[in-house]
Amino acid sequence: MASLLVAPAVGQTGSEPPPPEPEPFLATRVSESWAVADGDYVAWVQSTKRRVAQLYVRRPDGSVVHVNRPGTHAVLGAISDGKLVFQEFNKKRSVIRLMALKSGRTWSAPSAINKPRTHEYTPVMDNGRIAFLRWAPRPYPPSVDVMLYDLETRRMRRLETHRIYSTGFPYLQLGQLNGDHLVYVYWDRGERSQVRLGDVTDWYPDWFDVDGWAWAPSVRNDGTVYSIVTGWRCGLRPRLMRLSGKPTLIARLPDGTDGSQTYSYVDGGGVERVLYQVDDCDRPLGSDVYRAVDLQTLTILKEGLGSGTVTSEPAGISCGDACSASFLGATTVRLTAEPDLGSRFERWGYPCRTSNTVCELPIERAEQVKAFFEPIVSP
Repeated sequence: MASLLVAPAVGQTGSEPPPPEPEPFLATRVSESWAVADGDYVAWVQSTKRRVAQLYVRRPDGSVVHVNRPGTHAVLGAISDGKLVFQEFNKKRSVIRLMALKSGRTWSAPSAINKPRTHEYTPVMDNGRIAFLRWAPRPYPPSVDVMLYDLETRRMRRLETHRIYSTGFPYLQLGQLNGDHLVYVYWDRGERSQVRLGDVTDWYPDWFDVDGWAWAPSVRNDGTVYSIVTGWRCGLRPRLMRLSGKPTLIARLPDGTDGSQTYSYVDGGGVERVLYQVDDCDRPLGSDVYRAVDLQTLTILKEGLGSGTVTSEPAGISCGDACSASFLGATTVRLTAEPDLGSRFERWGYPCRTSNTVCELPIERAEQVKAFFEPIVSP
């Protein structure tokens, strides 16, 4: 039974998270190989022994729609602005298509995207812009281009070009377009894997070197990057990592599995989540989709003989009474100490280590911060 599983966030790298509790996703015996979400819409690709790579959408009312046309297979892209973008292909042709989520109408992307004698694939979309890869077999050597198309202005841009001088290399896979942030994975001929992140308005991508293979990264609207990272063979040390800032383990995948997709989104309740795919290395139809919440706990400990309050921005800490709160991983929290009458603020403990009343702290994982207040001694 394929299912959507909930994997809790893990605050300390190297710690073993508890086993995820299963949450039913589809009440059918299928293999889910990809999923994206936006608000209350969910789209996924599922496979059975008879039907491979079929695309479905679940609407807020619970109804399910089969998207791709008969005789075709699908690769899922993204949901944005009430639309779904996806790749549809058969033995003869591959095209990028769009679907209006409310009406269910589908149509081919503009001809500027679907060009003859090229192959367009792995589309992603946000804010009316579609990023995709274009493989051009001629002229020699073949090339793979990272392209960006604006649906409103109808402007096409080539962000970068990679020439293919050796079979299969370099290999590119787009991960996600979120706001102006586009993230993708790049493998070179030396079998090195890089996750690259760039701003599509000013394209000079940075990269994250990872210890192992990175697969299909995703990016939050603030530029925080997640990726599945595995060892050099299937089933070796698979894990979901936050790569931005100090690399942090979010969830550890079971041994003997692999992962090939992540997707960052905000659910209908306004909660930031990350979907990720888990594949069984020994079963071709053994995929499931999990989801994680990257929330890290910040705890304030007040020390000393004086008294005072500590507050936070974003809101959550008001200590006083609320001395512990959870924040989205990689968020910078601004802590402010205010001594009571007759007391003074002495200093912050690790990791702030300052005598200023304000401390700005990036929350990479669970943290404890001490705030020292001392009484004012009259001369």
